[in-house]
Amino acid sequence: MPDGLSIATGVVALLQVTATVANELKKFHDGASIVHKTISDLEKDIDSLNRVLESMRQTFEHITAEQSGGTGHVGSLWDNVARAIQDSKAVLGELQTLIGEINKDGSFLDEHRKQLRLNRAQERIIRFRLHIHSYRDGLQLSMQTIILLNQLSYSKSTEMKVLPSLNELHDDVRRIALDLNQRIESLQATVYTPQDQRQVTAMSNLLDCVRSAASTISSASTAVTIKVRKHKKMT
Repeated sequence: MPDGLSIATGVVALLQVTATVANELKKFHDGASIVHKTISDLEKDIDSLNRVLESMRQTFEHITAEQSGGTGHVGSLWDNVARAIQDSKAVLGELQTLIGEINKDGSFLDEHRKQLRLNRAQERIIRFRLHIHSYRDGLQLSMQTIILLNQLSYSKSTEMKVLPSLNELHDDVRRIALDLNQRIESLQATVYTPQDQRQVTAMSNLLDCVRSAASTISSASTAVTIKVRKHKKMT
């Protein structure tokens, strides 16, 4: 069963991969008269994912062993978060390799050849961007769910305050799950290589993560609602 420290360690390893990708993307600026929009958009995507990952690192570093893991829906959520981090590290490692191949130096017409390689890689880059968006949203949702669960577990007085946040997470889950289903369908329509299939599997695993968050939120919301109603009847 993963704990806060192991999740934080996995996030740090993932941040190292995204840092390498960011450095490779910056090389496109060197000696280039115009930076392709694809690169600029990808840089923004990596930056937005990094912000979520940094927030996760700080959050999980402060989660104690007693606050980690659990059974049932909560245990499944922790397991799925750990798996999603490992999957995203593998997928972004493939992106790192692709950007490195596009960026490789030559001795003649470097900028022109780099542009040709970038043009040929457009479809693959689009697939990677789908993954980055999905991991950003899915991991952020999972982190918010775990934070709220800990608030409920260790501060009973916050139940009425947390209920609106649980309801908001319900809405986020529906939106993200719908987006993931659409992205999985899009990826499945263009499976040509074993790498493509691995990416579809990784996206499906992330959907499992979101579903376990949904089950956890639903269970917590029901429990809180019952307690709030009982409290109102007693007052």
